Amino acid sequence: NVAIARRHALSEGALFSAKTLQARVLLRSLISRHILIDDILVDTPTVWIEFDEQGQSNLPVFESKEESETPSRFDAKQIVERLKFPDIRLVNGSAHFAHRAQQLTVDGSRINATLSAQLLGMMIHGNLALDGGEIEYQDRG
Repeated sequence: NVAIARRHALSEGALFSAKTLQARVLLRSLISRHILIDDILVDTPTVWIEFDEQGQSNLPVFESKEESETPSRFDAKQIVERLKFPDIRLVNGSAHFAHRAQQLTVDGSRINATLSAQLLGMMIHGNLALDGGEIEYQDRG
């Protein structure tokens, strides 16, 4: 089991969890400019995003760091920009989004999806195909 806790626990559950997570890195990544990750499988993923009445969410906040005089040998941005994901499969996923100030709730279940993506900066560019699933929307405003 894989789980990422929420920054602010507005209610129960984790920000992200999955029953299993499998990934395969291609050997040619060792001699390539890019890190090629092939065939990522995420079984039973759950995403839970929530905003309270003041707009505070459970999402992580990436605070900017001041430049240090001695640069780090580990540059996360350079590593992220080298990642390519040609095939990510989500099997039997679910998602929950709630915004209490807007009285809005969206739930998705039994979601099966295939995604191919490349991270550029902190943005994802790619394609998403959904297969099946159920979306439930409730607006009480």
